[in-house]
Amino acid sequence: MIQINNKENCCGCRACTEICFYHAINMEIDEEGFYYPKVDSTKCIDCGLCDSVCPIMNGGLKKLDKNFPEGYVCWAKDKILRFNSASGGIFGVLATLVINNNGVVYGAAFDEKMKLRVVKASNIEELQPILKSKYLQCNQK
Repeated sequence: MIQINNKENCCGCRACTEICFYHAINMEIDEEGFYYPKVDSTKCIDCGLCDSVCPIMNGGLKKLDKNFPEGYVCWAKDKILRFNSASGGIFGVLATLVINNNGVVYGAAFDEKMKLRVVKASNIEELQPILKSKYLQCNQK
């Protein structure tokens, strides 16, 4: 059974809630407005699936090997795209490449009630609402 004793040990990804066949885990809002898993012990059968999918429990925060570069820096050459995006616009560049090759991308956008949702973009027009950073957790339910 997944146990989150320290909020820093949860990224709010909802993997545990999605994997639970018994609907024993729900995401509840804390006093700061962030979602964290809460286990209903009357429904949990201790199968361990929630622990197995948790990126934090499975090394998601381990330090990188010192021989591995810590990161790369890049930005969009298109000034308009860069201005209408976040983090240098690289998501927009990559998403445009995917869409132009008949793919789809997913990202966070506000709906008509200003709730943050994950939405699909299969053309450049649908891509626009998901370009900027939101710094919020999406709630799909």
